[in-house]
Amino acid sequence: MAPVPATTSTAPVPPSPAPPSTGAVGPPGGTTAAPAAPGTGTDPAPALEVVVRPYGPAHASSGVVDTAAGAVAAVSYNVATPAAGTNPHVAVYSFTSGAWSKVADITLDVGGQVLPAPSTETPVTVVHLTGSVSPDFAVTVNYNDGPAAAIISQVGGTWHALTFSGGHHGGDEIVNPTFAAGSVSERFNTCTPDCAAGTFVTTTYRYSAGTGQMAATP
Repeated sequence: MAPVPATTSTAPVPPSPAPPSTGAVGPPGGTTAAPAAPGTGTDPAPALEVVVRPYGPAHASSGVVDTAAGAVAAVSYNVATPAAGTNPHVAVYSFTSGAWSKVADITLDVGGQVLPAPSTETPVTVVHLTGSVSPDFAVTVNYNDGPAAAIISQVGGTWHALTFSGGHHGGDEIVNPTFAAGSVSERFNTCTPDCAAGTFVTTTYRYSAGTGQMAATP
């Protein structure tokens, strides 16, 4: 038997139903605006939450800090080392044109670690030590001698960790810090003859514009 030829319907085909509305209104011309990139938005606080989320639970954030040049924020976090353990890092962000951008990433040279939430023992806080237009950040990490702190500053034009000089510790961190107006003090164990029988010595540091360092006071 010969095959029956297919017939073509002349009835009009009803239009497909429109997709559900998402509530977004595209710009004129039939195009739809692209979704916002992470860390963008008119409100810097929720946008910052998006930026810091990938750092995981072991991070600390200064939150949004308003300056004359716009909002900034500092985030401390851990980076695994090739041998063992971690090195704490500090990322500095600037909020410009509705988006957070990383402007610096600084490795702290003594070591230690940022503790995971819900611990509040390793915060990032605003301090005023250098007289810089931007506030300075005190970054606290957990260290084997106790809490250690570094000062991150934009004094001189770029974000960097300040060096401590003239005390028991060189480098960019001091142990057992206490912050006061314009200064920070370190309580250091000399470990002589050993740490159990050592003597604690307190050294106070102030910023020296001449050297660009945190210098021990006499």
